[in-house]
Amino acid sequence: MKKVVLATAVLVMLMAAQGRAATVEMLLTDVRLINPSGVERFGDLAGSTATFEFETSSGVLTQTGGSFDVLFILPPPSTLTLYRHVATDLVLGSGAAASASSYGCIDGTFFIQLGQSACIFIPLSSYDAFETKSWDGTTLVMGNYPFMGNEACAQGDTFCEPQIMYQWTLEAQVVPLPAAAWLFGGALALLGWLRRAGAPA
Repeated sequence: MKKVVLATAVLVMLMAAQGRAATVEMLLTDVRLINPSGVERFGDLAGSTATFEFETSSGVLTQTGGSFDVLFILPPPSTLTLYRHVATDLVLGSGAAASASSYGCIDGTFFIQLGQSACIFIPLSSYDAFETKSWDGTTLVMGNYPFMGNEACAQGDTFCEPQIMYQWTLEAQVVPLPAAAWLFGGALALLGWLRRAGAPA
């Protein structure tokens, strides 16, 4: 009888472990734009206080606090800035449309000097279709191919860059134990309890 009880309990725990989505706290460490020719433009995260959580089962990244603030800059020796993106409650990933409670794009000194605006081509939807490129349990790389470049090309913009890709790199702040580890530990605890309960007084 005890074996049946134990087997049933282990099965219930296994089902619960499999149904529980692992959520990992993440720190955004690198943001860049990459065009098809491989040219990269790095984002400065010095002003960002955003915190994120990554749900491993769905591939969704959710901003849990702070303010997302990234300043895209031209490569050295230039000191000109391209534009700044700011957002709160940003949610992206799994190839779906991005969402946020607030989002803004602010043109930098490069475009201001030219009397042009890049931000008219960079709405929140430019963060759509983010997908997980790699995830090894500690480092997460996500990216997409937003429509920004194609839209600019369609409108004859001088700075048309087809298929510019956003790429984010995040590092896990707390590495969760796999579901199997929780299951094994719980099964051992339950087995010990059953043995104690069945021992003669």
